[in-house]
Amino acid sequence: MAKNRITKRLTSNQVGEARRSFPGLVRCSRLLANCVIYYNAAILSRVLEERRAVGDLAGVEQLIQVAPIAWQHINFYGRYEFTSRVVPIDLKWVVAALLQSMSSGTEHVA
Repeated sequence: MAKNRITKRLTSNQVGEARRSFPGLVRCSRLLANCVIYYNAAILSRVLEERRAVGDLAGVEQLIQVAPIAWQHINFYGRYEFTSRVVPIDLKWVVAALLQSMSSGTEHVA
């Protein structure tokens, strides 16, 4: 199951070795997996709405087949700083970049 693979990825280090267990590790990894799925679903929903709005039936059919479980675009091993200054993710920019890459035939969003 794909959700089990993302949970395993979240609980292993960069070379695939399991991290030391601590209380709540499994629950934390499930929460993070659900956050990734929600983030992806939000993006896919907006792209789907855009494709429907412009009448791109082929694009709609293609997007319906995409599952929001992907995590290749998520950096699990980066350094993250949590400060009091909150900078929300600009989903409009992400969707626009994804739509542009879809129309140009490229696979990755810069």
